[in-house]
Amino acid sequence: MMKKFCIFIVSLVSLFFISTICCAETLSSGMCGDNLTYNLDSNGTLTISGTGDMYDFNHDGAPVVWSEYKDSITSLVIEEGVTSVGLNAFFNYYNLENIHIASSVTDIGSSSFHYTLWYENQPDGLIYIGKVLYSCKGYFPSNTSISVKEGTVIFPNEPLITVRANAVEAQIIETILLSFLN
Repeated sequence: MMKKFCIFIVSLVSLFFISTICCAETLSSGMCGDNLTYNLDSNGTLTISGTGDMYDFNHDGAPVVWSEYKDSITSLVIEEGVTSVGLNAFFNYYNLENIHIASSVTDIGSSSFHYTLWYENQPDGLIYIGKVLYSCKGYFPSNTSISVKEGTVIFPNEPLITVRANAVEAQIIETILLSFLN
């Protein structure tokens, strides 16, 4: 009888620990894009899923929908189908240390990961997230030449160079520049 009771107690304790480890509670969930949802669990993992672009979050516009849990978010998983990370989406989320972003992401908003543990732990130099060149960190002496990996998306939706001139002059400059780049 005592042996059955001990087995019963051990089974209950094991079940409690397994459910605590495996089954994290949802702290918050909702929409973060027209076809994107987010789910934040009690382990601090924020998962973004669906298809398309994430909303931009700027200081004057839309609030970051998970900001109430800013200090709790330690891991980020962006699943396949998501195509962008919104402007400032995780700016100053200092406890965010682990990031996994699917290859479908081709646009990462400015300052999205600045002031996170993940960003602070990156070495100086070019910082890639998947196939996107996210940032240049640290000091680069003048006349520094930077090479970017083949197939890299470079600062999406931002020009690398701007030419201000009348149409004929701009086309001449553009032709010269393109002949060097190609």
